[in-house]
Amino acid sequence: MNVRSLVPSNRPAAFLALFCLLSLVFSAIHAAYLVHLMKDDARERLLACSAKETALVQTTFDDRFAQLELLAASCSGLPDREARLSRLSDLFGGREEAACFGLAENDGRVYFLDSRQDVLTGELRDAVESGVPRALTSARLSPDALYELVYLVPLSRDDPAAGALLYRDADPFWEHLAPNSSENPILVREDGQILLPGRSGEVQLSLFQLAGDSAAEAREQLSADLAARRTGTLSFRFRGSHLALAAAPLETEGWFLVSFLDLDANRSSLLQALVLSLAIDLVLLLVFLSLFLLYRRGQRQTLRHLEHAAFVDPVTGGDNQTRFSLRAQELLRTRPPGTYALVSCDIQAFSLINRSFGEAAGNRVLCHLHACLKQKLRSGELAARVAQDQFILLLFQSAEEDMRARMEETARYFNAFNRNLRNPYYLPLAFGICPAGDPSLLLSDLCDRANLARKRAKRLPGGTLCSCAFYQPADRQRLLLDLDISNRMESALERGEFQLYLQPKVSLSTRSVVGAEALVRWRDPQGGFVEPDVFIPVLERNGFITQLDLYMFEQSCLCLRRWMDCGVPPLPISVNFSRVNLGRDILSRFRQLQEKWSVPPELLEFEFTETLVAENPQFFAELVQEIHRCGFHCSIDDFGSGYSSLHMLQQVPADTLKLDKSLFDGLLNADLRPRSELVVRSVLEMARQLGMTTVAEGISEEAQLSALERLPCDMVQGYYFSRPLPAEEFYNAFLHPPESGS
Repeated sequence: MNVRSLVPSNRPAAFLALFCLLSLVFSAIHAAYLVHLMKDDARERLLACSAKETALVQTTFDDRFAQLELLAASCSGLPDREARLSRLSDLFGGREEAACFGLAENDGRVYFLDSRQDVLTGELRDAVESGVPRALTSARLSPDALYELVYLVPLSRDDPAAGALLYRDADPFWEHLAPNSSENPILVREDGQILLPGRSGEVQLSLFQLAGDSAAEAREQLSADLAARRTGTLSFRFRGSHLALAAAPLETEGWFLVSFLDLDANRSSLLQALVLSLAIDLVLLLVFLSLFLLYRRGQRQTLRHLEHAAFVDPVTGGDNQTRFSLRAQELLRTRPPGTYALVSCDIQAFSLINRSFGEAAGNRVLCHLHACLKQKLRSGELAARVAQDQFILLLFQSAEEDMRARMEETARYFNAFNRNLRNPYYLPLAFGICPAGDPSLLLSDLCDRANLARKRAKRLPGGTLCSCAFYQPADRQRLLLDLDISNRMESALERGEFQLYLQPKVSLSTRSVVGAEALVRWRDPQGGFVEPDVFIPVLERNGFITQLDLYMFEQSCLCLRRWMDCGVPPLPISVNFSRVNLGRDILSRFRQLQEKWSVPPELLEFEFTETLVAENPQFFAELVQEIHRCGFHCSIDDFGSGYSSLHMLQQVPADTLKLDKSLFDGLLNADLRPRSELVVRSVLEMARQLGMTTVAEGISEEAQLSALERLPCDMVQGYYFSRPLPAEEFYNAFLHPPESGS
């Protein structure tokens, strides 16, 4: 017998001791690494926060100057101070912001909208006389003697004697900054002098006095960074706290924005990380001693993970379509017919959320919607996300009015987050409802019908938080019609069933036709005319609208070519530019068609809808420049029909602004006419100041035309003069020279 075999082996104990020693070594290395990492992380966090805050503040400055320059342009043409103050009062009367506006004259006097008067001195008066936009800090004009930003924008660049538009901004940018800052940022000059303190009310002193106990070498480096207009950092102690600051240059007035970070809070995070590191080492030891138990637990967790993957939605954490289907089929099988209704729900224009704010923000919205839907469920009802932003619900069926009221309440509950927001953004919901009263229908059939009703609900007029529709047999007929349009669109284009119609644009001053808008009409040899509202949305969804746009553009070129060959002076023609064309290299194909028919490019204009341009003004600014390089013109269509943006007009250098007919409906109402004329006049004068030609759309009444004659409008378009006509009829009506002797 081997004696060694009777002695208990020390290998497990030795192995465990070695493992513990390695854990301690790893813990020490890991702790040292965390210290180094946290120091670097603190600096990176400070610089990242500073860069973000600087960008937000600079954007605030730029937006304020842009707004004031537009207001100054709208006031510069008025004859005197009283007229300008009246214009500003009409625009801002009754709002708290009105007290911040004033007109500064070259003699130093300031006239505010709240009837206060004051006198400018020193740098403020010099800024008025300079005739250039300036932003200064001063407590001179503040009723509370607090430092604030004062913007001065000349009323006329060509006439400095005209004075300036003044705006006091007592809280200029704090509300735009991220709430993660340990201290409010401050504005400083290159020499470190603090210009504008935070809400804490710091006294006016130098940045270097504020950080007086920091190392002299570090202060000198920061001073050199400020002089060279680059971002500088500094750590110091202030009021018992260890802080770090980053000073980043702004484009405005050569100022710097100084952001702060509480390093003590950062050290607290470091201590937590070290404790966590020790806890991890302890866990590793316990893991080593409990491998068998964890192995068994791992088997059970694997089963749970498989179940989670099979039945849980990865975005919302709720039921997915598979689990919903199993539970819904069981409820429909065990309950009497007519107990339930299937509801399909989605967020209208959800794709804009992902494009504007990112997929993470979109997922948060989906989680919020799922939570709201679950909150409104009753016992025995179900909800699940089935695709993108589409949710499906199994609800107890009730009267149609009650179901609509319940959907509207759900939409209001979903949008309740807007109650405390200064700038709310609402997310309308669309619901399609299909009662489950026919036991012969499968769950998939109910889902299809609810989806058809939801799609119809999305086509209903907007303006509410909830669009709700119940399934109707006509929904299926609409689906079949869409399929029929998709099947016939290519052959219809080949046979020339899509025809060019022109609606004239009439000069308001001469009452002569000076242009035309190209519109497409589909003449079906069997069914007659197909309305554009019927086939255009289908072609946009399947992408065929690109081919139709090219076809209509070529027909417009061909029409111009015929007019020129007949010796008739051609009129400019505007054509629509569809959303589907964005992101495609289609402009070169338009240019090829224009060159093919030898048509001057300045006779062709592309129309973009206001809502399309507002989605991404920067992109359209670049697109318009490319269009101009090709020699074409472009216009913004339907302006005023949505959320009109002055920032959009500032960025996008379009040639023409087409005002939507909704702006002129108020001209037909005697009570609304004065305010409507004021709004329309302001838009028209602003467009003229921007060098844009204006077109009033949808003019159908003499009262509208009479009102427009008193306003600075260039052209009108509408049924008052002519409905859209086939190209040949348009030629005979407006361009064909009269026959001799007639």
